[in-house]
Amino acid sequence: WFLLAFVRTMQRRQWRWLLLCALCGAAAGVIKSLVWFVWVVPAAAFGAWCLWRDVRSAQGWPKLARTAAWGLGTMVVPVAAALAWTTYADLVKEAHPSAYIFTSHNLACGNYGTFSLATHFSGEVWRTLFARWQESILPAWVLGLIVLPGVVFLPKVRWHISAAAALFIVAQQLIPLAYAYQDYYFYACAAFGTAAIAFTLHGLLDSRLPRWLSAPLVLVPLAVLFGNYRTDALRPASSVSCYYKDQAVQSPGGSGLTETIKAYTPPDSVIIVAGQDWSSIIPYYAQRKALMIHASLYGDRSYHQRAFADLANEEVSALILSGSQRGNRELVRLAAATFNLDDHPTYTHPDGDVYMSLFNREQTVRRLHENHGYNGISTTAQSMPLMITGPLIPAHPGTARKAFEMITPAPSSFHLACGYDLWTVGDRKVLNLHSSSDLVVQPPTGATHITWLFGILASAYEREGDKTDGVEFLIEGETPGCSPRTIFRRLLAPTSFAADRGTQTIDIPYQPLSGEQLIFRTQPNGTPSFDWAYCSAIAVR
Repeated sequence: WFLLAFVRTMQRRQWRWLLLCALCGAAAGVIKSLVWFVWVVPAAAFGAWCLWRDVRSAQGWPKLARTAAWGLGTMVVPVAAALAWTTYADLVKEAHPSAYIFTSHNLACGNYGTFSLATHFSGEVWRTLFARWQESILPAWVLGLIVLPGVVFLPKVRWHISAAAALFIVAQQLIPLAYAYQDYYFYACAAFGTAAIAFTLHGLLDSRLPRWLSAPLVLVPLAVLFGNYRTDALRPASSVSCYYKDQAVQSPGGSGLTETIKAYTPPDSVIIVAGQDWSSIIPYYAQRKALMIHASLYGDRSYHQRAFADLANEEVSALILSGSQRGNRELVRLAAATFNLDDHPTYTHPDGDVYMSLFNREQTVRRLHENHGYNGISTTAQSMPLMITGPLIPAHPGTARKAFEMITPAPSSFHLACGYDLWTVGDRKVLNLHSSSDLVVQPPTGATHITWLFGILASAYEREGDKTDGVEFLIEGETPGCSPRTIFRRLLAPTSFAADRGTQTIDIPYQPLSGEQLIFRTQPNGTPSFDWAYCSAIAVR
């Protein structure tokens, strides 16, 4: 649409066409400037032809100036929009610990090969480009067999064929490395290569050859185009297979890996991915925000620490390692310690290993041991055993706010005897606080009250056979250098006392000591069997 509007602007000199050209050019430049540049080339060629026509007409400088003004006028808004967006994007990238490598300057010098003379004349680059030609249109030698005879033997369309072929090649030389190593760029210029073939066929039909001969000859290139797309007959054994094989697959997109991430992680959480370089396939199909660790930074621990610190306010739900990074234990240990992740693969897929957040792990493991139906997914992980004792685990702030949303403020550290798990009591989600669990809460400045809703599941005392012998619920205040003080203590024995059944609510006054932290604790009243205690809510205010 940009090119059409430009041609109409130069032909008719109407403001509506100039406006349409400016809007389409601005949209194209902002969305994908590298693609827009490809279509600026034929626009510039047409503008130059208009100027040359004015020169030949000898009507003086005023007419030349008007033609130049109309042509350049179409470019003011698109160029300004593209430059403004690129400048803004570069500032964002430069401030980021890894995205700085994607600034326009770095890409142009190191990735695109635009200003490298050696790249433009590199035999390896041209061989790779020819492989892309075969993928997108035809093998170079077949394309030559069709187009070159048209240039030589069909004078009526010679310049049309040459111009289209030149645009096809010039586009690739604007950013040769991008075209050579990323086949999708050819959607920007394949139209010109196809046009060169079309002009050749058009010239063939208009030639002096009899129709009984020219018509079948036209069908030959069309058949070759279809065959190149549909089969590998024209390809060497080492070549990339035809597009049809991939495009014919009936697939909703994604894989068992992305489907499980989407199903087992919170929708607004963040995943960390290493081994995929800058490919966004996993977060795209999983529909999750992601920290993608670039290949050049796989072993950069200082970058990992800085990037992880940037996620302090986010809920990080999983680490996915694929390819060469599947054995990166240093990255696993750092991520697990920072974000409360499983330090061994929770489950695996041919495309990667998944280390789930400890807050989602138990539910995930249980579901995976059922008939989950996700293709390629397997696991050897087991549910967490009962841990009567264990160290307190620091809680990542962003994750803790989501995982412990029933607790205000969110715990700074915790020990959960059966691992993190949520149950449903009535219409509320409650936290599994099996006896011998601890939640450490930093009271806000000026706190005066503590509210705690807690209880024991009815199935712990209504079941047949052995039952719970009770759970003690405590709140203790700990101050550095001092012995813990007991702020609240209550034993629930619902098997014996009906008043201890259901959710209990306490609301007590609280006067914090300097530097004090609160520990909400459950303890067994004898044995820990069936001590299915829960926390419905905590508020320190």
